[in-house]
Amino acid sequence: MTTPLGGALQWFWHNSGYWREGRSWIESTLALTSPGESTESRAAALTAAALCNWCLGDFTGARAQAEESLTIYRELGDRRGIGRSLHGLGVLAAAENNMASARALIKEGLSLAEAVGDRPFVGLALSNLGTFAIQANDEATAKSRIEESRRVWQELGSRECLSLAWSGLGDLARSRGRYAEAAAHYRESLDLIGDAGLPGWRAEYLVNLGHVTHCQGDDRGATELFTEALVLFQRLGDLRGMAECVAGLAVLIGETQPERAARLIGSATAAVEGIGTRLSPSNQDDHENSLARARDCLGDEVFEAAWAQGRTVTLEQSIACALSGEHLT
Repeated sequence: MTTPLGGALQWFWHNSGYWREGRSWIESTLALTSPGESTESRAAALTAAALCNWCLGDFTGARAQAEESLTIYRELGDRRGIGRSLHGLGVLAAAENNMASARALIKEGLSLAEAVGDRPFVGLALSNLGTFAIQANDEATAKSRIEESRRVWQELGSRECLSLAWSGLGDLARSRGRYAEAAAHYRESLDLIGDAGLPGWRAEYLVNLGHVTHCQGDDRGATELFTEALVLFQRLGDLRGMAECVAGLAVLIGETQPERAARLIGSATAAVEGIGTRLSPSNQDDHENSLARARDCLGDEVFEAAWAQGRTVTLEQSIACALSGEHLT
């Protein structure tokens, strides 16, 4: 029998950032049990392991574990568990840029969460659907979904989850070019999460605010925000987050150091592609604009060479380059 402790501790590991410890502990426990063991405890442990693997960028491992947990919950007829597993698979599909599947899975999970009164996952599903609507340039749906999620979090009294709603509103404002509004929303998210709050969430909000601060013309402030976020992501071992910070720092030098910017964004892009995902869609315009400026400055041949070279270096090398101001060699 798999211990239920793995499932119970999943939020501790997620919230504290102890993802490697969590994965190691849960997977060593799961290895002692039969893969065919269809129990609620095993399903919960698999869900916890999938969460840790997702945070660490191991989407293949996370998907296998989430799919097994879904199979078990379906065998048990556990609608709450089914809904949560579907939501997890939807988040993974979005990370892998399979947006049609992501929307379908999370909508199905939302229906089950609403049916069984699983309010935290109702809020999470609404938040994710709002994000998807922003990416689809559907402002009305995005605002509606995000506001719905905000009402759920207010009802539940969760300051940390309420920060997600303000971050979503920040993303929406930023997507429409309303940078002062976006900055205010991101700062509200940071205030709600606090200095001691979820480090991964805080780091993400710092990155978002860094991009908006750059758009407002304050590159010194943006550098400080990206650097603070990078430190948090490094502590967590979050490869995707570290790559986002490298790309963000590269955006700041797109005009003054175009060759270095192309190399850095090339390295960050290769790093996330290596784990089957992409840089955040909310930052895509900033990355593309920076690359376009670099290409204009350098010309196609030099730009392509710099981009290709960046893709051959490790993320650790690009982090050192981004922080030191030195060129990748």
